[in-house]
Amino acid sequence: MKLLFTIPNITEQQEKQLATQFNKDSFTFLKEKEDIANHIKNAEVWVTYGSDVTKELLEEAGELKWIQVLSAGVNALPLDEIKKRGIVVTNVRGIHKIPMSEYALSMLLHVYRHETQVVKDQEKSHWNRKYTVKEITGKTLLVLGTGAIGQEVARLGRAFRMKTIGISRSGDQVEHFDENYAVAHLDSMLPKADFIVSVLPSTKETKYLLRDSHFDQMKEDAVFLNMGGGSGYYRNLIKGC
Repeated sequence: MKLLFTIPNITEQQEKQLATQFNKDSFTFLKEKEDIANHIKNAEVWVTYGSDVTKELLEEAGELKWIQVLSAGVNALPLDEIKKRGIVVTNVRGIHKIPMSEYALSMLLHVYRHETQVVKDQEKSHWNRKYTVKEITGKTLLVLGTGAIGQEVARLGRAFRMKTIGISRSGDQVEHFDENYAVAHLDSMLPKADFIVSVLPSTKETKYLLRDSHFDQMKEDAVFLNMGGGSGYYRNLIKGC
């Protein structure tokens, strides 16, 4: 099998390991996007982050059977062209749950502890004692999207003794959430939350899910963190404390 890797940060050690372990297959490792057109014609498998997959390149890929995307999101791919050519697409759903969930909790702490301003003051050797530092412990955390990342966010939230509420399409009970509700209950849940973390993918169902009226329902000092696909809210309106 002929595999094409367009992963800029793959190491020489990883390349050698793959070539050794799968010595019956042929590997091509590319660093530059402009080289892809010269190698895609004979590739049967394309391993990529997805941003370099275009309709034009697919038209040249006569042997391509499988695209392995090393990210969770695939909505930026030319899916109609891929479907037309019968190419299988797989992703790495769930692989980002630990780094993304740690990022989420770090940002909640960041806001509550005024860390942006504290770092600026530190650089100036200015020690301002007037900041009101709040604790996230015991607060209510509302997570939009209860997949792998959402569940891990909730698990870490529970470590801070937060009440965790999950919103999903089905509303089915999911591990690490104290309560789970369908999207239809979003309006009634928003006023209860101190933190709203969105990990929704960008799909037809989630596009513009959050509108101005939803932000109006949030607490005045609520913190909204969007880690999803980017199209989940109508305007770039974010409340913070």
